[in-house]
Amino acid sequence: MRKFIFLSGLFLFTSFTSSFSQNAFDLVVIKTTGKGKNLRIIPGSEKLLTDRDAYDNQPSFINEFQLVFSAADENGNHDIIVYNFESDKFTNLTKTADRSEFSPAITECGQYIAAVVMESDGTQ
Repeated sequence: MRKFIFLSGLFLFTSFTSSFSQNAFDLVVIKTTGKGKNLRIIPGSEKLLTDRDAYDNQPSFINEFQLVFSAADENGNHDIIVYNFESDKFTNLTKTADRSEFSPAITECGQYIAAVVMESDGTQ
């Protein structure tokens, strides 16, 4: 079974960009083999999952085939997006104009996705 590691695109270049403002983050998929000390990255397997001028971050696996993450829209509001590896499709789980959602993760029961909601007045 292939496993995937997600990295924020600019995270790889932190030493080069630490003095610059971070306007965008993208998600990168890297295929791997093994586990723990035997974890190996498959060279040339990297794939840019998102490539936008906005902020895509906080990825979390919700099952073997899906990933959930927070993504900023053109107005700076963050919504929760689900990516399906099998269909190679993105689905908006939320699409709210008056608030933002961050830190999506599957709940302990495995049936729901929880997120932190930031209201327009800044309350959570």
